[in-house]
Amino acid sequence: MLQFYFLSVLLNVVGGSILASDFLEKKISFFGGVTEVFRERANSKLFLGILAFIVGVFKILTVTAGDVKVVGDLLPALSGLLIGIGLIAEYYRTRTDVHTENNINTLLDKYKHIFGSIAILIGVLHFIFPRVLFL
Repeated sequence: MLQFYFLSVLLNVVGGSILASDFLEKKISFFGGVTEVFRERANSKLFLGILAFIVGVFKILTVTAGDVKVVGDLLPALSGLLIGIGLIAEYYRTRTDVHTENNINTLLDKYKHIFGSIAILIGVLHFIFPRVLFL
């Protein structure tokens, strides 16, 4: 379905921008505004995270016309799932007073800028090359 294709591209780029905004604002001044907008509106981070996760699940289950079944959109679907998990975890980490150190939190803190940058790249490539295998 083309709706999930468009949502996948959009959420990969936007969600990746949110995850990588702390790192990318040092390189490009535009991303400083992204950081501030989503600090003020923390609930939108949760909404985008849930939406990215749901779209990632549906991208695995549905196939765009003319694409290879299952593996045709594998990277955008997995990227959407990771963005959803990352944004939801970041939302809850900022909203809670209890700070636990576990492997998932440290992994997300260390590598969220890498996950975000890769998600932006996957979203852009998925938009430019819609019928490439795995994209």
